Amino acid sequence: SAAAPASPELELVPLGESSTGLDQTGEEEEEAPRSMDAMTTFRNAVLLNAGALILSERVNRRDMEEFQGLITFSKVNEVPYEFAKLAGLPASVRQELADQRAAGFKERFAPKALFERSGLTDLLRPPRQRRARRRQRRQRRRRRR
Repeated sequence: SAAAPASPELELVPLGESSTGLDQTGEEEEEAPRSMDAMTTFRNAVLLNAGALILSERVNRRDMEEFQGLITFSKVNEVPYEFAKLAGLPASVRQELADQRAAGFKERFAPKALFERSGLTDLLRPPRQRRARRRQRRQRRRRRR
């Protein structure tokens, strides 16, 4: 992964060895160790909170979906092109993009949002409320069909 600060000066900062499970052509390889993915995710969270623009090689599908719109993902051989696109933007546009991504990160990964997505908030509710919420979800699913 590489981070591009949102300031007028851009620099490519390597954040670690490749741990994507993708080879240089973007084809699937064996899954990368989860410990490396977790460490990269932690670093990305720190950088996004700081307002950095992050350009990363492609990672596993779930992580790319989770960070869609917050991190620019590309094949390894396309990183220089994506970096040049970011570097070619006026500083004010890069700053606006960094601000939007930081706000999106804070919203998507707010503790309340994380607890709700994980189902933890339901586990903390009394059993009667959990049953009522399950019924509501089932009814919503039926209406969508």
